[in-house]
Amino acid sequence: MQTEPGRVSIFQDYRYYAVWWAFWCGLLTALQPYLGPEEFFWRSKGILLASGIAYGVALATAFAVLQNKLNQQRKKPISWLLAIGLMFAAKTAQIMLLS
Repeated sequence: MQTEPGRVSIFQDYRYYAVWWAFWCGLLTALQPYLGPEEFFWRSKGILLASGIAYGVALATAFAVLQNKLNQQRKKPISWLLAIGLMFAAKTAQIMLLS
């Protein structure tokens, strides 16, 4: 994506963020305990993994936009604050929608 000199695209580094967010969200979602019938174990783990990866890609999109709008200097404390705040906001929204 072409931008003016000195300006940053809102999707700069998106692929990097998408890979890491999808990896960690997929892994952490797949590691959740399964308490259902044994014959559905692998099917359920596959669904958890796929939903975790999709969730990670969605969060990567939001993180890329936030990072490129609010933290163009790439300061680590701000990046961590954005990442943790985004996870907290997404989990809160998920809990509110499911209850």
